[in-house]
Amino acid sequence: MNTNSSLRYGLLFILLSASQGHASTNIWTGNGDSNNSGLWSSTANWDTGVPGASDTAILPEVTGNGNDGVAARTVTNDAGATVRELIMVQTNSSYPNQIVLDADLSVGRIYVTPDTDTGINACRINVNGRNLTIGLFDLKSRVGGGRGIPYCSGSGTISSRSGPTKSASRTIRPSRSPAPTALTTDTL
Repeated sequence: MNTNSSLRYGLLFILLSASQGHASTNIWTGNGDSNNSGLWSSTANWDTGVPGASDTAILPEVTGNGNDGVAARTVTNDAGATVRELIMVQTNSSYPNQIVLDADLSVGRIYVTPDTDTGINACRINVNGRNLTIGLFDLKSRVGGGRGIPYCSGSGTISSRSGPTKSASRTIRPSRSPAPTALTTDTL
C-alpha cells in the first residue's frame, strides 16, 4: 500500500468517526430536585448536560412541589432545541409535568405516559406562540405502558414531519377542545 492510499484511508476513517454522533439519554434533575421547574438550556438541570439533536430527553414523574412551591413542574424551552426523543412521564395527576415553549422545539418522537384514571391532563405542552415540530407523537408509551392524550395550549403551530404515516395514535387535545384532534400541521 502506498503512502497516498494510507493517507486517504486514514482521512476517511477520521471523517467517518467524526460524523458519528454519540446519542445519550439526558434526564431532568432540576438542579438537584427533579420536581423543580427550570430552563431547558441550563446544564445544571440535566444529569449529563443539555440534550442535543441525537439525544433522548426524559422529563421524569413529578412527585411533589418544586422550588417554586407549585404542585407542577414547568420546563421552559428558552433557547430553541432539537432532540431525537422526548419522554414525558406523569402517572400521578396531582403534579402536572409540563413544557412551555419560549423558543421553537423540534422532536423526532415524543413518548407520553400521562395519568388516564382521573381524566386530568397530567402531561402538558404550552406552545406559547412558538413552533413545535414532531416526527411522531407516541401515546402508547414504552415507559410504563400508559395511554392518554397530552394537553396542548397556547397559540402556535404544531406540525408533523412524518408525512403519510398519520394514525389515530397521533392525536392531541388542544385547550378548550372537547375531543382529541388528529395531528397534522395545525395552528392552535
